[in-house]
Amino acid sequence: MRAGFTLVEVVTVLVILGLGLAVAAPAFRAVLPEDGLASAAAEVAGVLRTASRTARERAQPVTVVLDSSSARYWLRLPQDTMAADTFAFGADVTIELPAARLSITFQPDGRASRASFSVRHAQRAERIEVDPWTGDVAIQR
Repeated sequence: MRAGFTLVEVVTVLVILGLGLAVAAPAFRAVLPEDGLASAAAEVAGVLRTASRTARERAQPVTVVLDSSSARYWLRLPQDTMAADTFAFGADVTIELPAARLSITFQPDGRASRASFSVRHAQRAERIEVDPWTGDVAIQR
């Protein structure tokens, strides 16, 4: 008689371990310290999604202007209606734009200006992309 495990036993144990890790992995993310990067990227994406929704609801183009040096943004509608605010993330979180200011226009039919930029904290970054055909805003982690 030979000592050892059959292939079926080894595969069964590996499947059980894999399922256990898949269930436990999200819990480990909650243990990691929050540096504000995920919430900052979500805040920027939220402003862009609001502009996209507003363009469709009002049947008018809406332009978002982002300023990397001041972390401010402006929402511009036709007839010179404008709203401005500052992102509420920490000083160690920055927006990396292709230029000092970036304008993204959302059209009523769902189209948008192509845009791709990063929100950065230390060595980590999350990329925000605007699809020009659908106006969808995605965060690439």
